[in-house]
Amino acid sequence: MTDSKAVEAENTKLDAKASLENVADNTKSLKRKRDDSETQVFGQAKSKSQKKKHKAEPTLTVVPAFVDSAISISNLRDFVLHLCGVQNTVVPTFMSIKNPGGVVKIVTLMIPGLLPEMFGASGFPDRKSPMEFKPVPQLSFFETFDYLWPTMAPGTGDSLHSPITAFALSPMSKTKKKEMDKARQNKYQTMEPLELIMTDDQMKDNFYPMHPDVSPKAPPLEEGWRDTVAGPDIKKRGNTILGLDCEMCATANGPVVTRATVVDFNGTTIYDKLVKPDEPITDYLTQWSGITKEMLDPVTTTLADVQDDLIKLVKTQDILVGHSLESDLGVLKLRHPLVIDTSIVFDHPRGATFKCSLKWLATKYLKKSIQNGTAGHDSSEDARTCIELIKEKLKRGPKFGIIGPSGESTMGKIVESKFRDSETLRKALVVDFGNPQWTQGNATKSISCEKDAEVCDGLLENVDEHDFCWGRFKKLEYELGWNRKKTKPKTEEEKKEGEEKDEDKKEEKEEKEDKKEVKEEEKYDSHDPSTYPARLNDTMTELNKQLQQIYDALPKRTALVVFSGSGDPLEMLALRQQKHDFQQEFKVKKWDELSIQWTDVEVQNLKRAAKKARTGLSFIKIKPDEED
Repeated sequence: MTDSKAVEAENTKLDAKASLENVADNTKSLKRKRDDSETQVFGQAKSKSQKKKHKAEPTLTVVPAFVDSAISISNLRDFVLHLCGVQNTVVPTFMSIKNPGGVVKIVTLMIPGLLPEMFGASGFPDRKSPMEFKPVPQLSFFETFDYLWPTMAPGTGDSLHSPITAFALSPMSKTKKKEMDKARQNKYQTMEPLELIMTDDQMKDNFYPMHPDVSPKAPPLEEGWRDTVAGPDIKKRGNTILGLDCEMCATANGPVVTRATVVDFNGTTIYDKLVKPDEPITDYLTQWSGITKEMLDPVTTTLADVQDDLIKLVKTQDILVGHSLESDLGVLKLRHPLVIDTSIVFDHPRGATFKCSLKWLATKYLKKSIQNGTAGHDSSEDARTCIELIKEKLKRGPKFGIIGPSGESTMGKIVESKFRDSETLRKALVVDFGNPQWTQGNATKSISCEKDAEVCDGLLENVDEHDFCWGRFKKLEYELGWNRKKTKPKTEEEKKEGEEKDEDKKEEKEEKEDKKEVKEEEKYDSHDPSTYPARLNDTMTELNKQLQQIYDALPKRTALVVFSGSGDPLEMLALRQQKHDFQQEFKVKKWDELSIQWTDVEVQNLKRAAKKARTGLSFIKIKPDEED
């Protein structure tokens, strides 16, 4: 290196160091102000000098070279809470915020489907620091932002957890925790059954068959499958709670139901039948199922008979309770919308990726012993135990069965914070798909939408009256196939079989259309925008237009946060499905009979895919007084 280059490099380092020190000084200054009751930015009387200071334009300062780790969705949440003036909030350290009290409004938009390749961003998923970028023409709105921020969603080495939950729940303050502990000592906080039903995301993550009432985009029924239907009085949603459990035996094609049991909320068995499978049983699994050959020999009841019975007995407005009920519904070939799963409701001591056995839950929370001996399980006992567990949960409240401290509603913190120099509490708007239960009812106004255009309109019509606004756009992720049915990677043999079946069904119009859509999907690479089909480009163009409309409607000094929530989850989901299928097959087949592979190669592939799925994007900006 020449002397001049060495001097130039040294000067660059000194400039960067000075910038970092400036960021650190600003951050320390912000912390001191938050600790000083007389100079508190939000919610208290200000001196004339302070009021004059608040007239200064709020700005963000970023030094990318000194951001050595990707930010998290929790960081974005804390950034929003800091701007809202919520006390005891972590001050962001990944950027410096000058005069946060000058921010007049905060808008947060979640847009799953935004990919690094759409912005010419390289180095993902290992990228750590914010970077300059160039969006594709269809997303030219994003030129408004200075930096693209790699953003990690919550999860583990092989899974992705809910990005919305990471934003929706904040660390509980010591004061709030003391209040809740005191309240629990005085009285249990009861719950309603509908508060425990599985969400759309929970059902997808746990491989539940999706009923159309849960997801309008639920796939059509496969051969032999049935959907529960509505009863005559649809107003009684959730009033009837039934426990369901099945016993299973093994066949060459996997587990099949051989006993189906339903109990009512009192624990009384109201349905209990043995079932004769349509195919030969290879292993009765008596030590677990309690089923023997002698028991099934005289049985004539078929799966179709049981389906008919259950559809008469269980209506869509009824709640089904069970333990890992996706397995039971799978062998019953039945889809139902309202489910309470005791393996989800009750935490495992080792964390969210593990599930407690029903036997352990019964011992821990009911002080009873079940599934004893070698004669196998009793489906009536198991279903009854699930009902008893849920009764305890309803009686003793949200904290019952939860391991470790849980969070506090982010939305609740926002609406309890005071706006700038007044004593007025902030107003929060949520515009989201379906019923946005994640707000826990704390939003000042919630708008339920079915398409992106409604989200855009909801924000435009209500943004002026609210201090914090949340919106979620979903069409982009749908067009990318992110929220469609999960499929495991196909073997070459399966691909050939699929091609032969498609060839046989060419004359059927609906199958032709499906095949055409699949072919169109195969024509492009989601990570190469130059290959995108017209429908995807149109979706991006429309999204761009909607975002520009929203931005133009925002007042100056509005903080805008746009984030994807996650990266591309498709490979991870396919591998998790493969792992799930392997585990199911492993229960009923010998190692040398397994048709599904799960070796260290697949384990490492899943880890890489999970990292990719967890790495999303964020964009952060405060709308200036004067645009460039």
